[in-house]
Amino acid sequence: KSFLLKKIAKDLQLKKIVEKIIDHEAELHMIDCYYSERSDKHILDWHSDIGYTDIAHNEDRNLDATSIKFFIYMTDVESANGSLAYIPYSHHIVRAITSLMLEKKIKFHTYWKLEDLRALVLKDQVKNLIIDRVGVEKLNIFLNNSKFIEQETKDTCKFDFEMNKGGAVIFDELGVHRGAMPSKHSRLVLRYLYRRKI
Repeated sequence: KSFLLKKIAKDLQLKKIVEKIIDHEAELHMIDCYYSERSDKHILDWHSDIGYTDIAHNEDRNLDATSIKFFIYMTDVESANGSLAYIPYSHHIVRAITSLMLEKKIKFHTYWKLEDLRALVLKDQVKNLIIDRVGVEKLNIFLNNSKFIEQETKDTCKFDFEMNKGGAVIFDELGVHRGAMPSKHSRLVLRYLYRRKI
């Protein structure tokens, strides 16, 4: 079965797609399936895969080892039914925050959850350092796009990717995303993860 899954990746030229995105040679890191039962709760709330969840375990992170992910849907998805949502420009902000922590220019903080990331970014000292890294335009786009997290619902459908079975989303795992509740039926996703070849 794994040979079949690798053939699918080769036929779809996933490696070439990633290499155009990262402008570097890439390699397949992992293939898996992600199954979620029907539920009235989000599969995962707004988060960044690399964000620290516990500052007591602030092990080194290798930003060159982060992945570009392909979500290939084996079921139909829509808002409030299993769709992935992704905040534009958030990967630039998470990369900057992670770099600043690893370089010890700011203290380690938790920032896996969007509300923690946003609170950290809004601190004047951190905000200025991020502007130096990514520019004020990208930061403002992220802040405007993530403002919904301060509302009572802490959610939005604005960034949902609705698609039919067989559709795919390609994204940088550094960015902030969430999996909507699979409220109508279970969700099945085939995932390919590619990294820079080092």
